[in-house]
Amino acid sequence: MSVIKKLRKLFKFYKLDGYIVPKNDEFFGEYIDDRDDRLNFISLFSGSAGHGLILKKKAYLFVDGRYTLQAKKESNKNFKIVEIQKTKPSKILAKINQKLKIGFDPKLFSEASLINNFQTKNTTLIPIEKNLIDKIWLDRSKVKINKFFILNSKHAGKDYKSKVNMICKILKKRKINKLFITAPENLAWILNIRGKDSKYSPLPNCHAIVDNNKKITLIVNKNKINKKFRSHFKNILNYISPSNIIKYFNSLSNSEVFLIDKFSCSFFYKKEIEKRLRLDVDKKIKAVCIVHNETSTGCASDVEAVREILNNLNHDALLMVDTISGLASINYEHDEWGVDITISGSQKGLMLPPGLSFNAISEKAIDRSKNSNLRKSYWDWVEHLEFNKTGFFPYTPATNLLFGLKESIDMLHEEGLNNVFNRHSRYSKATRIAVNAWGLEVYCQNEERFSDVLTAVLVPENKDADQLRKIILENFNMSLGNGLSKLKGKVFRIGHLGDFNDISLLGILSGIEMGLDLMQIPIREAGVEKAREYLKENL
Repeated sequence: MSVIKKLRKLFKFYKLDGYIVPKNDEFFGEYIDDRDDRLNFISLFSGSAGHGLILKKKAYLFVDGRYTLQAKKESNKNFKIVEIQKTKPSKILAKINQKLKIGFDPKLFSEASLINNFQTKNTTLIPIEKNLIDKIWLDRSKVKINKFFILNSKHAGKDYKSKVNMICKILKKRKINKLFITAPENLAWILNIRGKDSKYSPLPNCHAIVDNNKKITLIVNKNKINKKFRSHFKNILNYISPSNIIKYFNSLSNSEVFLIDKFSCSFFYKKEIEKRLRLDVDKKIKAVCIVHNETSTGCASDVEAVREILNNLNHDALLMVDTISGLASINYEHDEWGVDITISGSQKGLMLPPGLSFNAISEKAIDRSKNSNLRKSYWDWVEHLEFNKTGFFPYTPATNLLFGLKESIDMLHEEGLNNVFNRHSRYSKATRIAVNAWGLEVYCQNEERFSDVLTAVLVPENKDADQLRKIILENFNMSLGNGLSKLKGKVFRIGHLGDFNDISLLGILSGIEMGLDLMQIPIREAGVEKAREYLKENL
């Protein structure tokens, strides 16, 4: 199947009529790494500038006058070559007599570029967080990590401190809190730094936010930063990973004013900055509730980051966490992370049947409970705390489960919690290796948030995950977790927690692999073997 056909297969899932593929990467550079040349992948065009517009039945390659002959010679025969100075994509879209939904990667376009080239009355531009080209580019090369380095100020003309001072002076004069620097060349000039991320120029691929108080937050892959770099900027630079940028924006107050370059700031960043405005200025929100480990999606939440956001906003809402599947499965620290209310249960990491529930509560939560006018009886903590002092249980106790709980805790202590967490992490990695080998997709898209408790796996668009589960249950007496709500029929779930070992995992993966075969879902290679190799190498 051609790459264009594979891309068009995704249109139905995302409810799209087309997709835009630019030449540039997220730093809007003209010369990019091969792994970021998505336009070349889909069209075979190797020039330094252009856009691909792939619709359901037609595909267009827009280039400037320099590249028309090259594009005709190199490009996939499915593409019609259009000189963009003569005909913009918007002109072609406007001629289509129907309403269109056109997808794009919000990190690869500025809002100005989208409006100028693609906006029409009949077109709705849909930001798709996960780049669709990346979904079909199975042999895409790995990210190259190149260290940044410092340019001597005698070569740069001015030292970075004088440049930062000058910028902050202008920001204060204009009553602007932050300057968002999105063009690497600007950042290279301000900080006198260089990198090896571009083929033909020493640009440091990163973004930065300059506060008017002379502090700078560098948005960068931290592996690009060495000790010498950190030491040089130790009093001025903070570092955050690009994957944590949303958390950063969410931590900002509603009074902060940003200055951006509308031509180099991506649509993604612009919209996230706009969303920073705090709607809850009157502190009407009384509690923030999150799930530590989300079993329906296979995603683990960053509880510490949520507490940090509340602290940064000086918000007094209670932090409430559901860690029913996270407790004793992955690391969780009620006190250390500043959680006010934790709820958990017996049926996951504690390896027991359902029936027991646990609450951990802070002094702040107790005070709120005492002073609230909510009606409560069974859930009255004050009453239960008095009973707990003497070990008394006010209702009929689940005696058998309590004996089981004691044994479970003894087992966990015998192995050691850190060993338990590492074991779960090992099995989750092996599971994902098997899924990738099959050619299927893990539902959780953020690698930093992969759950070590459970993995949710997407089946191909034309297949039913529940039917696969039925086949496996009937033929191999093995039950997989089902997809919930919007994911019904789209995913199956693999649990890898509790009293679980290598044989358990390989048996599950073998059952899935045989089920895929019976359902005639093609796989690229044996996932069981890949998982076994990983387990063997990581005993």
